[in-house]
Amino acid sequence: MKKKELMVLLASIGLVLALVLSACGQAATPTTPTTPTTPTTPAAPTTPSSPQVVKEQVDKVYKVLNPQGAYIPVDCKPNAKRLDSLAGKKILYYESEATNMHMPTLLIHLKKDYPTATFDVIHVETFGSGTPTEEQTKTYQAVIRGVGW
Repeated sequence: MKKKELMVLLASIGLVLALVLSACGQAATPTTPTTPTTPTTPAAPTTPSSPQVVKEQVDKVYKVLNPQGAYIPVDCKPNAKRLDSLAGKKILYYESEATNMHMPTLLIHLKKDYPTATFDVIHVETFGSGTPTEEQTKTYQAVIRGVGW
């Protein structure tokens, strides 16, 4: 090995070691382990004359951690009501983020299976912001969104 090649190799190894050691020296974000709370109801009193004691029911609480272990608050929302059928419904069919393979085929099958349904198709090819807005969805009874990679 020539002297110049050896110097480049040693410099590269030194840089890699510096990166590894600097990453090891960073302080991790402390996390607080939590356990979900469970609803509790005490046993019924043994005598009829005793007052019945009922404790308040508590919903389960979860903390969501990102890969770094840092807590990020998450707003939970219930799912939208489900439809019994798509027949006769007005549907926003939102194709986004490279869905040109399966979404057109799915639309053909849906139109065949639900001929009375109305499909308004929006096709967006950009990555990242391809989500239908609340304003876009107000006039529809269902929204079908496809995201493919």
